[in-house]
Amino acid sequence: KRMEDKSSRQFAMANAMEKNCLKQEESRAILLRQQEELVRQQNELKQAIAEQARFSETLQEMLRQASDAMRQ
Repeated sequence: KRMEDKSSRQFAMANAMEKNCLKQEESRAILLRQQEELVRQQNELKQAIAEQARFSETLQEMLRQASDAMRQ
């Protein structure tokens, strides 16, 4: 009887450990997908900021040219 109890406890523990490992793998996969998405969003944001900077430079240059033209 004791051996059966010990054996069933060991089986239950092994089962619980396996479930825990599966949950950890799932969590790692989810975190990896989230990390990839964040990197993608960060790259999009960097691109948008760079575009905004280029647009701002172009606008500044146009304003300078307009100002120069008005002075002449």
